[in-house]
Amino acid sequence: MHRKDIKLIRAVLPAHETFHYFPDREAVWLLAQWMPEAAPVRELRQTSFGRLLERPSVRPLVAKSGGILRRPEVLALARGDWRKDGVAEIAWGQGARFFDRTLAPWGTGKNDYGWAQISRPGGNLVLQVNFPAEHQALFHHHLPREARKDLELPLHPVQRTGLPTMAWVRMDICLQTGTALIEEVQSDWFRTLSWRIEALRRAKTRRREMRTFADYQSRVLTTYGKDWPRATMLAALILLREELGIRDVWMHQAWSGPVLKIIPGTPPPVSLYTALPKAFCFEPTIDPPPFLLAPARKNLRRLRRDKRPEFWRLRFS
Repeated sequence: MHRKDIKLIRAVLPAHETFHYFPDREAVWLLAQWMPEAAPVRELRQTSFGRLLERPSVRPLVAKSGGILRRPEVLALARGDWRKDGVAEIAWGQGARFFDRTLAPWGTGKNDYGWAQISRPGGNLVLQVNFPAEHQALFHHHLPREARKDLELPLHPVQRTGLPTMAWVRMDICLQTGTALIEEVQSDWFRTLSWRIEALRRAKTRRREMRTFADYQSRVLTTYGKDWPRATMLAALILLREELGIRDVWMHQAWSGPVLKIIPGTPPPVSLYTALPKAFCFEPTIDPPPFLLAPARKNLRRLRRDKRPEFWRLRFS
């Protein structure tokens, strides 16, 4: 991604923005992207996105529809328009939470881009989903303020001040073609929390500190652990589709991303590159993003020796 495009996007979009999420909000949002203004439910069930009608967040709308589902009502829930009748009841009933969304750059833009784990020379735009304000009380109830540094990796793109970053997604975006590639979805916070507890468990003289971290882990996982991957992915797709007008989004397959980005050592969690894109209706494809065809030609040839789908793709157009 060109550095000038990263600067442009960060210049025109708010530095901080509230992002709300309730479980399975992505199904309502995806349905709103594809359905017509109004359609019989029985006809929608026959479409390629008909399976979204069975998702938990959509079923209450279907039940109240009288057999005709209307896009404005679906869109109201997807966007959190609390003024619409019944929207707040549905969202809050499912546990809506309000996160802080911020943007950051990643990568040097030099030819030596392997260390940054990006697919072509340039950089990435990072979308950070930061914990809600109420997390601060939970964190400080269990842990001292200085414990934050133990849960943030120093070389990763997280917010260092203000609300800590729950998770982030790195994206390569081509504004000229209206296409994007999701390079990585990750949460340092939950991963390093587990590492910290395991290290304290091995240090038998630090049992009290270990129990303190374990108590915090139990609470934070119960509150945010299940939803962070989908909340982070949805925040990224809303940015790409609604704010930048992106039509096609790609994502790496679990096996192909490490090959294309030349990632040594332990690969990222498989579930983030299998179950997560499936939940968002991505389809497997052998076709790469068009902006990778030239700069990543050599590595793409390495992928095709495997004769498996190399990417996931989500089409909005």
